[in-house]
Amino acid sequence: MMNDILPSDDRVETESLTIRRVVDGRSYDTETAEFVGWIKYRNNGFGDFLNEQTGLYRTPKKQWFIAGEGGAASRWSHVASDGRSRIAGEGLELISSEAAQKLMEENGLAVESYFDVEEG
Repeated sequence: MMNDILPSDDRVETESLTIRRVVDGRSYDTETAEFVGWIKYRNNGFGDFLNEQTGLYRTPKKQWFIAGEGGAASRWSHVASDGRSRIAGEGLELISSEAAQKLMEENGLAVESYFDVEEG
């Protein structure tokens, strides 16, 4: 049985995801940025190459990024030292405000808390 649902924040410990990267001379850290919500959460236990925990974050300077960790078939995997296979990994990726808004809309996050939304 797959667990590919996005749990509410009280069901998942966000503190367990600690990732820090420096990009173009600026640091981005999941511990100092605001956790907005999960955009991908799949945890079927050790051995599931598709496991992935990816969160959406916003820095105090309002830069958006996603950060996460996952199995060998997730977006966060990387090439193993043998140069042929992939292994589990973690990462951080800067995204635009537009991309953040789209991710929030697609995943049922509180878009109105961060963006102006017109009534349709």
